[in-house]
Amino acid sequence: MKRRLIYEYNSLEHELEKLVLIESIISKFRQFEINDLLNDLIFVLCNDNNCVIRHEAAFTIGQLSLSENIENLINVNTLIKQLEIEKSTVVKHEILESLGFLKSEVSRECLYFYQSSIDIDLSDTARVSLERSLLL
Repeated sequence: MKRRLIYEYNSLEHELEKLVLIESIISKFRQFEINDLLNDLIFVLCNDNNCVIRHEAAFTIGQLSLSENIENLINVNTLIKQLEIEKSTVVKHEILESLGFLKSEVSRECLYFYQSSIDIDLSDTARVSLERSLLL
């Protein structure tokens, strides 16, 4: 009876180790998927001709950043560069909101700068996004 219990314990311990390994693999795979998705979204944001599509890409970056707690400086710098060259106010608005979700010092500096924009829509968005980023 004692041998059987030891065998069952060892078997359960082995199964638990396999589950931990599988969980680790899934977590790494999910991170690769998220990075690929972010790269695709940034490509669309920077290259698509349609401002509605660029707006949706910026929105999705912000939502993904919020849900996945992503603080990637490369993404922040890319968003800021796109913000500087973007012509559409709607896309700029969404980029500012996304920067607020990223919670980095670089994004906060950018939001602080845009609070003094002459475009009231952008200055209001920057102010609200900065306040939100400080609360996250």
